Amino acid sequence: MDDSQITPEQIAELQAKADKAEHLEEQLRERDERLAKVQDKELNFEKLRKASKEEKEKLLSEFTSKERMLVDEMESFRRESEDTRKEMMKNAKESVLEDLAGDNENLRKSIEEQAKEFIGDPKTPQEVEARLRKSYTLVTNLKPRSAPINRFVPSTSYTSPNVRQQKFVDTDEGRATFKQLFGREPGAILKKK
Repeated sequence: MDDSQITPEQIAELQAKADKAEHLEEQLRERDERLAKVQDKELNFEKLRKASKEEKEKLLSEFTSKERMLVDEMESFRRESEDTRKEMMKNAKESVLEDLAGDNENLRKSIEEQAKEFIGDPKTPQEVEARLRKSYTLVTNLKPRSAPINRFVPSTSYTSPNVRQQKFVDTDEGRATFKQLFGREPGAILKKK
């Protein structure tokens, strides 16, 4: 058989392969288009987060109502979460400043100014407290003391100044016990000395 001659079966086989290749190329193009649309939507969501109000409205007009509803819900949750976090940080800051500075407004302002010089923003109330305590140390050159209610105070016994302490032998019961054990009054021994 000669290579220059192609049989009708081979021609049909090559034609089927060419048709199949064209069909696969078309499917590939469709998938690429769908992928580009999805990526464009992802970029739109990213743009939406960073966009101004007018730009948001323009971008939202391209979305379906379901997508708009989801975007609105996400934005609502994000705002709520951010408001809650800000309130929590503010409360932590006020609590620590009240503990450290009390009513001293100058000290409070100095601590706040020093805290602003630290790099980055605190993410938790514990970080806020640590930052403010370090600021207090830098401003006053003193380490913050613990709250008076948490301080250790050794216990002491209390005696009333108006109560006269008596010895057991000076009480009626003590005299009776002494007389029973020793056969005489306790005062008699004391007088001999």
